[in-house]
Amino acid sequence: IFVLFPFLFYVFRNFGPHFEAGNWNDFNFFHANWLTMMSDPLSSFLVYLILFLVILNVKKIINAMYFYPLVGFLSGYAMMTRVSNITIIFSILVLFFLFEKKERLKKFLFFLSSLTIGFLPQLIYNYKILESPFSFGYQGAYQEWISMGAATRPTFSISNIIHIISRAVEYSWLSILIMLMLIAIVFMGVLYVSKIKKEYAVILILWFLMPVLFYASFTTGQTSARYYLPAVQPLIILSLAAFYFLKEVALPKKRTIT
Repeated sequence: IFVLFPFLFYVFRNFGPHFEAGNWNDFNFFHANWLTMMSDPLSSFLVYLILFLVILNVKKIINAMYFYPLVGFLSGYAMMTRVSNITIIFSILVLFFLFEKKERLKKFLFFLSSLTIGFLPQLIYNYKILESPFSFGYQGAYQEWISMGAATRPTFSISNIIHIISRAVEYSWLSILIMLMLIAIVFMGVLYVSKIKKEYAVILILWFLMPVLFYASFTTGQTSARYYLPAVQPLIILSLAAFYFLKEVALPKKRTIT
């Protein structure tokens, strides 16, 4: 379901009801974000596969010497499907430095080298088409936005996060309540999961926060809620965990007297 969620979202967005206009959307196939519709399920699958491998590594089911080359390659490939998947790399590195104790340098080099191999086709493409391996096309688009007067904010900036929050508050004061509720849900969810295993809690909070912060600080993320789709799945899991947390608080286990 999680893998198909992005695809179904775009189907609904492009061909579903247009509530404001009171009719149905009727975008033709070319204008229906079909590239995103096709790439996002693959991106989701790779993210979940990496997440599954991370959990196996945390549970010591998979050998770390196999884990880091494999997950590095998959992370590089995932970045080719969606550039925001760079957040996976930061998440893995956070987990690495928090919980990995033995042979750090060797594992880090395995991860970094396989990551480069996995992402190498994109670097070659960037060099051939955009004349720089580290140019992803956003620079040209941003210059075009500037010339059109559409780009009024920096590409990446903390001020963009503040801006998007202020925009939400200007739209409706209920946004403050919704934000506080989301913070509470995430907090309670993390508390509950941390009781099961701290590593799982770290994985979930990184999985949720990284894409949110990435796109909130990115000027493109100011334009549409669809960019935050990668954060929906961990939010669902954290919401379920928050429910069980509240259930435990409301219905504490009865102590048995022996």
